[in-house]
Amino acid sequence: MTLFASAGFPRELGFSDLLLVVVFLLVLIGICFIPKLSFTTFNLISCFTLVFLLSLGIIERGNLTYEISTFNIIGKLLVTLLLTSIYRVRKKDFRIFSIKIIEWMMILSIITFALSNILRPFLIQISENFVTFFGLAVFRIDHILKYGFCRNQSIFWEPSVFGLLINASFILKYFVLDKPCTKKGKLLYALSIISTFSMGQMILFSLILVLDFIQGKKFFNRLTLKSIAGIGIIFVVLLSFFARSLLIQSANVVFQRDTEKDSSLFSRTADLYFGFRASIKAPLFGHGSNYDDYRKLTKLELGWEKYDKTDGISNAIIDIAYRYGFFLLIIYVVIIYMGMFRSSRQRDTILVTILYCGLYMVSPVLLSLFAFMIILFDTKDRVYLQ
Repeated sequence: MTLFASAGFPRELGFSDLLLVVVFLLVLIGICFIPKLSFTTFNLISCFTLVFLLSLGIIERGNLTYEISTFNIIGKLLVTLLLTSIYRVRKKDFRIFSIKIIEWMMILSIITFALSNILRPFLIQISENFVTFFGLAVFRIDHILKYGFCRNQSIFWEPSVFGLLINASFILKYFVLDKPCTKKGKLLYALSIISTFSMGQMILFSLILVLDFIQGKKFFNRLTLKSIAGIGIIFVVLLSFFARSLLIQSANVVFQRDTEKDSSLFSRTADLYFGFRASIKAPLFGHGSNYDDYRKLTKLELGWEKYDKTDGISNAIIDIAYRYGFFLLIIYVVIIYMGMFRSSRQRDTILVTILYCGLYMVSPVLLSLFAFMIILFDTKDRVYLQ
């Protein structure tokens, strides 16, 4: 339910707030069946620091019209606090449970991906944007018309989001929890990622496999690995700002996709470059969910703007900076690092944090319930409340 509320296709149908309410009600029911609430110092401080900064931003910006999503995020943080407590009291690890669910979804999605492309007449339209294969998977109609086949997105609103969850599961399982990685396991993850046909997530998965191979073979020490990851990110960012056309042309050649005709790729490159430029106009507290400054900038520079005033920035890191300011973004990344530090077994925390944050550079779900649960779930020093 957490996965569904965070990235399920009903989000595109306007039901994301309703799903959060359902999760909240289920959490309240769950609390009735546990003897006490269990919090950790890290859990409490991290949650209420983010709530305080978000609330301060609401007051500073002073326009409640664009703050509905901010109140939604505050609600997610409070739900996360209660939900993590239930898991701890019941001595269950949310991360392990999530990995198992995602892996079962991957197996099912590969089957439905194959069958839906073979048995296209059996697809049933359920909304203006989606068709379903007997309720087991959904597919975007615009993608089918554009590419001529169904891309694997399971029950989520687009393939790149499912790809993000696959990569997140891989990082959690093999980097954070340090589980043994089998050939069958890697094959399952690889087939699932490939079937999404998400360029960004395929690149990230390839990078994760390379770093995992290098670290496993111990060709380089941890400092070298961090340097490779850091230099790679800096290089891509510099290309994005100072040689954007070269980066775009490289993507065109490697993936055979034309950014002038590919709205998805065009939008993501614009979100990175122009989203950052728009963000620095309100660096401390951000713009809230008012994307007018971003839309005006892209209209001026590109003669193009997103079709909806509330249609946000696809790059989650840039989106947080734009909506809530760089200060909150920095604090949030520090919390992610601390969460990974408290959870990671044997693996390098900085490397894991870089990989985890990198996932969200192409999908705006870093402030989702699932992301909060992964980051704030903590099994260490507990504070019990009767």
